[in-house]
Amino acid sequence: PHEVAELLPVAVRDRWEVGIRLCPDAQRDPEAPAETDAFGMTGPEAAAAVALLRRAGLGIASVHLHLRSNIPGPDLPSTALLQAAQICSG
Repeated sequence: PHEVAELLPVAVRDRWEVGIRLCPDAQRDPEAPAETDAFGMTGPEAAAAVALLRRAGLGIASVHLHLRSNIPGPDLPSTALLQAAQICSG
């Protein structure tokens, strides 16, 4: 979220359409299952970024998340999308 705070004045001034990259809680590193994947904001980081953007009058234009191709079952995509929706809805 510190990157969001740093870029926020420019985003507001230039009316950026902002997206976030979420690393869903359910997506784990297969080589270290106790860890999330390396890319994207964690849930709490994304929620903080969304709050900063909203306070500045900006919305979220998109959410990007990456799920590996070796997902363990059909619940992972829906769980990840639900988390993204909850973060964006505040």
